[in-house]
Amino acid sequence: MSARAPSSPFGEPNLSELERALGEACRAFGTLSPSDRREAQRIMLELAAQPELREQARALLGPLVEHAEHYVRTKALMALGAAVGEEALPLIAREAEGAPAAEDPGLRCDLAAAASRAGPAAQPLLERFLRDSFQEVRFEAALALARQGSGAGRFELEEALREPRIRLEALWALRELRDTRSVEPLLRLYNKWMLPAFDRTAAACALARCGSKVGLDHLLSRLAAKKGDDRGMAIAEAVELGLNEAIEPLEALIERRDLLFTGAAARALAMLAPDQCGPLLSQIALGSEHDDETRLDVIEGLAESQAPQARLVLEQIAIQLAPEEPLALRAKRLLGDEGSALG
Repeated sequence: MSARAPSSPFGEPNLSELERALGEACRAFGTLSPSDRREAQRIMLELAAQPELREQARALLGPLVEHAEHYVRTKALMALGAAVGEEALPLIAREAEGAPAAEDPGLRCDLAAAASRAGPAAQPLLERFLRDSFQEVRFEAALALARQGSGAGRFELEEALREPRIRLEALWALRELRDTRSVEPLLRLYNKWMLPAFDRTAAACALARCGSKVGLDHLLSRLAAKKGDDRGMAIAEAVELGLNEAIEPLEALIERRDLLFTGAAARALAMLAPDQCGPLLSQIALGSEHDDETRLDVIEGLAESQAPQARLVLEQIAIQLAPEEPLALRAKRLLGDEGSALG
């Protein structure tokens, strides 16, 4: 297939390029053999979600949702849901009730995903999927509802904690819901013997979001640990939760030059406590003791921070760096970028 979603580091593609790429992807998806559709499908789903292509997507996807092949219809409905929202819901419901989707859990999962792309108006249809006879369809609907902030599928998500294959998705959805009624099943999982470390820390993230001290204590203990890939998750969650208690273990992690997570810890400190840790952050960004990636983490973390002090620290760093240094150019670009958090 010749179509490619236009993307370039030198500028945004114009509307005519996007329209042409969407048209080529839709035509290719409807005519190529199943083994050759992957790239066309990716471009179609990506571009159909662009607001400026709404009308063209409606016109191009219309024939595909009536295609003779059920797989093509289902994927086209996913794209249409993203393009036109609730207008696609009657077509999705019709497809779910007809053959072969009525007896095919894979197709029904895709239709639940299609409904989720149609926005909040899809909740009644997703709740119908929660009563589906196929467990995987109920789970897909529960995930979609959780992404929309609805806990209607909470029980299905809690049941999924028993299944290692889908457990992490369930944990992340329960984390987003922050429903204290989930604390008990989350604790049962957290305390499970021989639970993989990554799963235990994911459970701790969900528990912490529900206000459980068990979850918070686990995250802080992982920040203080000297090994384990799950520490990256703990760092990210500490930032999300705004944990001031994380500042000290993050500073210690940087001090010991952790091989994997020094940069992540520096970025986290820049976002959590740019005022309190300003001297340390400036030392990292301006010095030669840390690699350029870690120094860049500091600069970008300051740009992402919502704290007023972050801009002051970033300005000081930009002034003191050599003007021709790439990091200086990046810092000045972030300071002048109206779309950044510092705007």
